[in-house]
Amino acid sequence: MVFLTFVALSIFQLMKSRNYDNSLVKDDYYVDDIGLEELLKKKNNAMSVSGLNIEEMADDKLLIVIPGDKEIKGTINFQSPFSKKEDKIFTLQMQNDSMYIDTKGLRQGKWNLEVEWTDNIKEYVYLESIVLP
Repeated sequence: MVFLTFVALSIFQLMKSRNYDNSLVKDDYYVDDIGLEELLKKKNNAMSVSGLNIEEMADDKLLIVIPGDKEIKGTINFQSPFSKKEDKIFTLQMQNDSMYIDTKGLRQGKWNLEVEWTDNIKEYVYLESIVLP
């Protein structure tokens, strides 16, 4: 009787695991693992930028400040911890070292931000979690 119960529970767990939603698991996790050293280098470069700031404004806007005297190119990636389908990517368009992003189209709650840019000399990445009201 104990053995049959064990087998029944094992089969139940197996069937339950097949229905697991793995949509939040990254498809290319191995490639991400290989690029970890490069990511750490970019993060250290970003930490050396004094005045780097991301600030939530009262009127559903996000202010991103990246000071510097060089022209930069990059992206801002809003990653949803709940669904990959909600992720949004914006192109950096700096005016006087700052950029405003309208957050009205984004759902309320937690977002992981990845600001990645280059000044044609070094590459930078800044990671931060924010909560949109």
